[in-house]
Amino acid sequence: MSNLENWKKHISPNLRGHLDLVDRKYIGLTEEEKETRKQILSQKQTYDNYALRKQKKKELIKDLIEQGNEIINSKKMSNDEKSKKLRTLHKSLLKAGSLKIAMEYLLFSIQYRETYLGKQDPTILNMYCQYYTLLDNINHQRKTNKENVKKMQQKM
Repeated sequence: MSNLENWKKHISPNLRGHLDLVDRKYIGLTEEEKETRKQILSQKQTYDNYALRKQKKKELIKDLIEQGNEIINSKKMSNDEKSKKLRTLHKSLLKAGSLKIAMEYLLFSIQYRETYLGKQDPTILNMYCQYYTLLDNINHQRKTNKENVKKMQQKM
């Protein structure tokens, strides 16, 4: 199947036998066929909306990563500016669902702040504590999700 026909895989099994109705003209169909055609097109629209949201999310994450790389490679910004902007990008990436890269940007942010505050500054120590707590929470969630998937697979 081509990419244009991927939606056909997501049609419910009881409607798959009627996929030919989508290609036929609406005017010559019976009432029952019209209703079936309407259900198929509704499921196609649902799949198309899902694919569009997924693509927009990928593009957003890609744009945020490009911004982050520009900030890191910038020679004109001070470490304070880089730290603040990377922390903001960290929050945006967490919201978008890119946890690994978000955590990298948070670590870079802390490291940039560390260059002008010093390693023993209480703010830096607190930020590292928060970073590792957040990292532990994310790892715990992933572990829990894997365990739940295994339990569901065993039930089936």
